[in-house]
Amino acid sequence: MSVSATGTYNVTVSACGFSDITSINVQVEPTPTAAVTAVGAVEICEGGLVSLSATTNVDSILWINGLDAMNIPLTQPSQSGDYYFTAYNKCGDLALSDTVSVTINAKPAAPTITLASGVFTSSVASNIQWYVNGNAISGQTAQNYIPSTSAAGSSVTAKVIDPVTSCESEFSNSVLIPLGVNEALEADGLNLFPNPNSGSFTLAVERAGEYTLEVTSVLGEKILSKEIQTQGAESFNFDLSTHAKGVYLVNLRGEGFEHSIRMMVE
Repeated sequence: MSVSATGTYNVTVSACGFSDITSINVQVEPTPTAAVTAVGAVEICEGGLVSLSATTNVDSILWINGLDAMNIPLTQPSQSGDYYFTAYNKCGDLALSDTVSVTINAKPAAPTITLASGVFTSSVASNIQWYVNGNAISGQTAQNYIPSTSAAGSSVTAKVIDPVTSCESEFSNSVLIPLGVNEALEADGLNLFPNPNSGSFTLAVERAGEYTLEVTSVLGEKILSKEIQTQGAESFNFDLSTHAKGVYLVNLRGEGFEHSIRMMVE
């Protein structure tokens, strides 16, 4: 007798006028099926998660990486690669699933930031995003960053963003914007803005007096020298747009004071 379905079968044996019945349980193993399902994107950044699930009609599987779980989590760049599994039943019948390619991109190393003369500098030269109090500052992606006066006392951090994968590093160390040069300028009735700028900036003077403004490059080359006389609240516009982008030292002198501030031309 042959059967093709799972169930309990009764067998009757008769001989010499006698008979006996016995029951036989038959388990027909299904022909295995196998398919891989990815939950979410299959290309992510380190720290994210790719979850692969095995869809099959049998209980026994083996992934290419040696795991036998129905679901496998992938989080590290070293786990990038092609994934598939083999499903098999108790009879030894096999089925090979489809293949899913997983890419987990490494995130960049976090930069270190320092502060000198009012200018924040990243240890990484490019692909930077600057943050103040955890908020990304639009357009501030260069190695150097000069915060606005209103940000004094705030926390500055930075990240590196990979231009190819868009993966972000962890945050850098945190450095506070000091209460310093900008506040001293305002105390003497002066305001230099914007900083950073594209080469054009304004010096606002609230008090009558005589002032000297000098701008030099970081190499000490004098770029601009201007004597200013004012009878009260006035503003003076200056243009360095024909000069190279970079950091410049602006020196302001008046009766009883002298201030030097770093200015970023982007």
